[in-house]
Amino acid sequence: MAFFSAVPGYYPSGSTGGQQSPLSLVAYRVTESNSNDPAYGRLVRMAKGLRWNALENNPNSNSPYPIVFLPQTIAGVGKPWNPAITNDNVCNNGNSSSCDQDYEVIGPGVFRFEYYYLLKNGFLTDWPWDRRDNTNDDRFKISDPPSIGLSQVESIGVAIAVIDPAGRALLNAVSPDQIVNLAGDFPDFKSAHGQGNQSKTIGDLENQWKTIVESTAKTGLSPSGLVVPPEAAKTIRIYSRYFDLKTL
Repeated sequence: MAFFSAVPGYYPSGSTGGQQSPLSLVAYRVTESNSNDPAYGRLVRMAKGLRWNALENNPNSNSPYPIVFLPQTIAGVGKPWNPAITNDNVCNNGNSSSCDQDYEVIGPGVFRFEYYYLLKNGFLTDWPWDRRDNTNDDRFKISDPPSIGLSQVESIGVAIAVIDPAGRALLNAVSPDQIVNLAGDFPDFKSAHGQGNQSKTIGDLENQWKTIVESTAKTGLSPSGLVVPPEAAKTIRIYSRYFDLKTL
C-alpha cells in the first residue's frame, strides 16, 4: 500500500541539491523476499522524503525523488518511485521493494496485511470507487481511471494478522519460510483465492481469517496443508481498523 502524504519523510544524510517538499511517499508492506532479512515476514513502513525538483532524480540510487509534477501515478515503468514500491523479489541495485533502505520494521509481529475501501454508500470494495456505477471498461482500468480521485471513499479498512514471538519461533522451527507461507493462506479481500466467499460486509474478511486460525489451531494444518504447530496458531490474533478520509 503506497500513497503520497503530507507527513515528514526520511532524507538520507549528506543528500544535497534540490528543495525539500512537505510531502513524502509513504508505503506499507510485509517483507517476503529473503528469510535472512531481519524484516522477513514483518510489517515495514517507508516514508521517503520528496524534493520538489529532479536534481537528485536517479532511479538507480537512494536519492530523494521529485514531486513537482503531481498529480501522477506512483507505480509504472519510468516512474521514479516505482523501484521503491515494486512487489518483485529481486534486488535491483538495492532499489527493489525488498531492498529499499528507507523501509523500517513497524510491526514485528504482523505477518499478514490487507486493505480495502468503505465507500460513502456503504459498499465495501477493493477499488476506490463503485464499479457498479458503470460497467464499461473506462472504470475497470486502475491504471487509467476517471478523474474522481478518492471522492467516493469514506474510509480505508486495514486488517492485520499478528503472531507473538513464541509462536513465530515455533513456525520457524518447521521452516524459515513457514510464516510467509502461512500468510498466503489468508485470503485477499476480494478474490478469497477461489474460496467463493467475496467479502461484502464489514468483518467478513476478518472472520474468514479468524476461521482459518481456529481450524489450524485444532488440526495443526493450514487450509493448504501447511504444517503449523497448534500452539503457534493459538498465538495469532486478527485486528482491523478503519481510517476515515477527509473528502467532500
